[in-house]
Amino acid sequence: RCEGFLGKILSSENSVEYVSFESDKNIELNRGLSLATSLKRVELPSELLQIGTLEFWSCEKLEQIIVPKNISVIGDSAFQECKSLKSITFEGDITEIQEEAFKYCISLSEIELPETITNIADETFYSCESLVNLSLPDALTDIGEYAFYGCSSLNDLSLPSGLKNIGNHAFFGCYSFENVFLPVTVVSIGAYAYAETGVKDVYIPSELTLSEYKESSFVINEKEIKIHVTEGSWMDEHFDEMFLGAFSKIYETDN
Repeated sequence: RCEGFLGKILSSENSVEYVSFESDKNIELNRGLSLATSLKRVELPSELLQIGTLEFWSCEKLEQIIVPKNISVIGDSAFQECKSLKSITFEGDITEIQEEAFKYCISLSEIELPETITNIADETFYSCESLVNLSLPDALTDIGEYAFYGCSSLNDLSLPSGLKNIGNHAFFGCYSFENVFLPVTVVSIGAYAYAETGVKDVYIPSELTLSEYKESSFVINEKEIKIHVTEGSWMDEHFDEMFLGAFSKIYETDN
């Protein structure tokens, strides 16, 4: 029985479109399928334990993937530049998706993240321009730098109630955004986090206090953004420090 790949088994010149495994037992992939540019479908062993770094990198025609139940980590750039990937199904409790895992997956329109994920790493969904719907796990505390950069079709996200950190450029270029409701637990918002978006209204709870923020977190494009705050709150008192430009302050009586 094959125990694993020692290196690449399919090249960009290979015409193989479908790969399956006779055994359900774990196997070491070792990037054996990366750069398999003709590969459209792969059925992974049900007992697979790892999808590592660059595992399916630049499998440009891969259309769908089912992640077996025993996998807990998706490695760096595992599916980067899988430009035809439309569907991802997680059968188990993924706890970590590492940096750039789905970067440039330009056909990915929808993904349901497991509730066990607490962090969305840097550039995870960078330039996933077809991504429309996404539910963020309730356990999520951190959104990394450039995590959703250029996700121009992504609808408004409901930020989980325990979210703490929003990284630099996290939602830069999310043109379909209209409303942002910041959870009271947020303590830091990075530079250009919501720059170049379609945001019209930002709602800020009265108890929210930021320990780290940038004047450039919200940058506008020839339009006014309404910032909804409570009079006398921390955000009300620091409004002029954080929001420069055509922002209007709207006082809310009940936040």
